[in-house]
Amino acid sequence: YKLLLPGYIGYSSKEGSGIYDPVMEAGVHHAFYKVNRRLQINIKDLEEKLDYPGKKVVLLVHYFGIPDINYEKVIDICRKYDAVIIEDAAHALYTDFVDHCCGSKGDYTIYSLHKMLPFKTGGMLRINTLLGNEIFLHSERNRVNIFDYDLYSISKVRKQNAKMWDLLICHSTFFPKVLEPLWQYSEDVTYQTYPVIVKDTCRDDLYFGLNKQNFGAVSLYHEMIKPIEKQGLEEALWLSEHILNLPVHQDVNKTEIEKMFELLEKILKTREDIK
Repeated sequence: YKLLLPGYIGYSSKEGSGIYDPVMEAGVHHAFYKVNRRLQINIKDLEEKLDYPGKKVVLLVHYFGIPDINYEKVIDICRKYDAVIIEDAAHALYTDFVDHCCGSKGDYTIYSLHKMLPFKTGGMLRINTLLGNEIFLHSERNRVNIFDYDLYSISKVRKQNAKMWDLLICHSTFFPKVLEPLWQYSEDVTYQTYPVIVKDTCRDDLYFGLNKQNFGAVSLYHEMIKPIEKQGLEEALWLSEHILNLPVHQDVNKTEIEKMFELLEKILKTREDIK
């Protein structure tokens, strides 16, 4: 098998790489297909890497809960070359089960329970086809029911929070100069976080400034795995230096987002004054 991975995979000195570490540990032959600064798959590059004899597996990552803009086309291309498709929905539990925008086109879909629900650890696998089903028939597994949680209500709050971020940033007279949403807001998907591109200022100043005041901003991902750095995947490296993810968690309320927005303005305007 040859495994094709997206050319945007993060690394943390504390946690390693959730995607790449298992690949290395299993010794799987792999390569990376390109994505651009908007995390959109380079269709031409993907097809070129699929066009060779042998068995192929493609990992599609639904970053921040949002499927690729060419999701359907990517699926068709993978099927054209008889590739096994794994959908990584670690961020897209709600986009799958509530919005039904991903998760059912591939052969397998994997989820991270602790990232989206109040679990300490754990993941979930869904098998969408009979392909390789016998591998899992006798595997050890714990039974959990994600539908014990009100996924629709959680999704609704996350959408409201993402929309509020979108309105605040896009209608600000100051922010468009320095902050830009990674994607156009959509009611059709459920965000894991609200990703923005920091254009004309230092992303790290915002990250540390917000977290110093106990606002949980993150940068997914601030550092790429070494193979991506060595291959010089320029678009991915650029994005890793400019991305900031703002919280939309269901426990975050309107007042907290407004306070966080005010702090963002203060930090950014301070930097502008320095210039």
